Amino acid sequence: MTKSLALTVLLLTCTTSYGLDPEGMGKKHQSLQALYLFNETSGDIIDSSGVGSPLNLEVTEPAAVLREGEYLNIKQDTLIRSKGPATKIANACNASNAMSVELWIENNRTALPPDNFGDPIPLTIFGLGTASKNTYRFSQFYDSGDLYRLDTGFGDLMSDAGIVDIGKLQHIYITKSSQGIVKLYVGDSTRVLPRKTINADQKLNIGASDLLTLGNTAGFNPNTPVLERFSWKGRIHLVAVYCDALSDDFILGSLLPKTSYEAFKPNPNKVITENHIKAALIYKRLTGVKTPIDNPIIDQMAQLITSGDVKGAAHLATEEPGFYNITVRDFASRMSTRDETVNAGLNDMVATIIGV
Repeated sequence: MTKSLALTVLLLTCTTSYGLDPEGMGKKHQSLQALYLFNETSGDIIDSSGVGSPLNLEVTEPAAVLREGEYLNIKQDTLIRSKGPATKIANACNASNAMSVELWIENNRTALPPDNFGDPIPLTIFGLGTASKNTYRFSQFYDSGDLYRLDTGFGDLMSDAGIVDIGKLQHIYITKSSQGIVKLYVGDSTRVLPRKTINADQKLNIGASDLLTLGNTAGFNPNTPVLERFSWKGRIHLVAVYCDALSDDFILGSLLPKTSYEAFKPNPNKVITENHIKAALIYKRLTGVKTPIDNPIIDQMAQLITSGDVKGAAHLATEEPGFYNITVRDFASRMSTRDETVNAGLNDMVATIIGV
């Protein structure tokens, strides 16, 4: 495999809109090395991981940052950096040749267009490096629009333009596996966003002197205006570093797309009644997906229909993962006669209109 990058966009599609796992902010993983929750209102920013020696952070320009607990609000040019080399991250991640970075952030401005030299300016959100070298840098960037960019010794990665939200909380993961697969996940609560993958054969090479930085590169100097151009502005709610490539299951959790079709073993001796056919029709109308007559849920629905509980049969179908497809969800929200979320059952009015 060469250093040239093979870039593939994997649009994660399923019948349900999802972002990243909404419970991700409260989860920990066994490969966790550093965790920052920003609960402090002054002094050092504490590494809450409980792993090894704490890699606490300091703010070089305290007046540039608002600290109100639960987040760090970077208002002016500054650098947040570890008080010493990120040794435990370098040792563990270089050994596993894998790393994941998790961020909960709010950007407060758009990225800068090309400067006078014709080069777009990366606004560094998270970095590992020294004053003379950026080993790993995740930044807000401009290339025909606002996007996220990853620069590393093992390859570079850019998201699509327009993926960056301003003034809105975004949940981000960047993962690098020992097999050389690098993925970027960007999610929020309202839309599906792309995941991108690059192949690279370079090893992780976090230096023994590398600092962990937030909001700027390690080379930031307030007396050197040219370096101020790399300053990122916004709120940081959480930063976590793992020395493993977190899985789709961990990142997406219950929102991980499932297969649209499930195999059911045919039963040649099965007696198919009229109510089985009705149940299959109700299932298809509600979920938008046809299911085999041998699906056990069709038997359950048919039994309820036989007993006169048609609404109960419909309710079974609404509990299926495929029920809240975009068409039915949007239709239900428009036709609903009472306050409800898309995760609530349909009311009688809506159920009647769609033919249950």
